[in-house]
Amino acid sequence: MLRTVICLAIFLLFISGSTLVSADVNGVVTDSNASPLEASIRVFQENREIVSFSTGSNGVFNITLPLGKYTVIIYADIIETPGADFVPAAFEVNGEFGSVVILDSGSTLRIMGNLQFVDTENLPLRVDYRVQDNSGSIFSPNGYPLVFSNKRESVYSLPELPIRDIIVPVNTVLNVNVSSNILVNRDIVTRSFLIDGVSSLTAGTVTGVDIRRYVIPISISITENELSQLENQIDVMNGYGFYLSKQEAALSGGTRYFEDAQIFFADGEYDECFDSLKRSYILLSHTNEALINMLRDAEISVYLLIAFLGIASLITGYLLFDGVLLQQGSASGILFISLLFFYFAYPGSGTISV
Repeated sequence: MLRTVICLAIFLLFISGSTLVSADVNGVVTDSNASPLEASIRVFQENREIVSFSTGSNGVFNITLPLGKYTVIIYADIIETPGADFVPAAFEVNGEFGSVVILDSGSTLRIMGNLQFVDTENLPLRVDYRVQDNSGSIFSPNGYPLVFSNKRESVYSLPELPIRDIIVPVNTVLNVNVSSNILVNRDIVTRSFLIDGVSSLTAGTVTGVDIRRYVIPISISITENELSQLENQIDVMNGYGFYLSKQEAALSGGTRYFEDAQIFFADGEYDECFDSLKRSYILLSHTNEALINMLRDAEISVYLLIAFLGIASLITGYLLFDGVLLQQGSASGILFISLLFFYFAYPGSGTISV
C-alpha cells in the first residue's frame, strides 16, 4: 500500500513539473471571412528568433515551447497577387496559448524615388516609415506595429518584405511618417516628413508613392535659406563699400536656377527640379562661404592697417619735430587724419566696431 502511494506521488509530481517547464501554443490563422490561411510563424525570445515554421493550408499551428515569455509573429500572403494581402499579427505568449488569429486585409505601399538632399552627397544611414492615423498614433492591428525600416533590427521585421515596401491596412485613411538620419558635413541630421491622406487601397495591390514629392520641398527650403542669406550678406557688404560684381552675378545665377526648380517641381519633373536646386545650392553656398571669408579677411586687414598707421604716425611726428609735446601732438593729428581718410576710403573699415 505504501509503495503504491509513493509511486502515485512521484507520478503526480512529474505531471506537475512538466506543466511548469513547457507550454502549448496553438491556434488557427484565418482571414476576416473565417477562411483558413497558410501562414509563416516566427517565435522570438528576448529579440532572438528561436524557431520559425509554416502552417498548412488549414491554417492550424501547434508548438510546444519551454516555459517563458515569447513574441509570436504571424504573416500570410497570396503569391499570385503583386502586393501584400494581409497585415501581420503579433502577440505575446507567457504560458499556454490557444486562439483563432484573424489577419486583416492589407496592401503594399511602395516607396519610389531617391531620398536625396541638396546639402549632402550622402544617402541616409537609416530610414524609418511609421504608419499613423490622423492623431499621430501608430497603427498596430492585431498587436503588430506598422513600423518599417531599412535596418532590420526589430523582431517585427519581415525578411520576405522588400526594404522599400510598407504593409498598410485597406479601407483606412492613413499617413506615413518618414524619418531619415543622414550625414550632413560632420553632423548626423534627422529629417522627417509626412506622406498624408493615403486611402482607397485594395488588398493584394501595390500603390507606388514617389518620395521626391515630399523630399524636394525640404531641399527647396534649404536652398531658399542660402538665397536669403546671400542677399542679406551682399546688402551688408555693399553698405561697407565692397565691390561685389562677381558675387552679385552668382546671386543672379543662383536665383535663376532656384526659380527654374520651382517650375519643374510644379510640373512634376522631379529629376530636373533636383538638378536645378543642386546647382543653385552649390552656387549660393559657395558664394556665401566666400563672402564670410572676405569679411573675416577685411576685419583682420583693418586691425593691421590701424596698427601700421599708428606706428607710421608716431615715427613721422618724431622725425618732424623736436619737442616731446609737439612730437606726440603731431603724431596724434597725423593718426586722426589718416584714420578719417582710411574710414571713408577703405571698404573694410566698417566691419569693425569703434
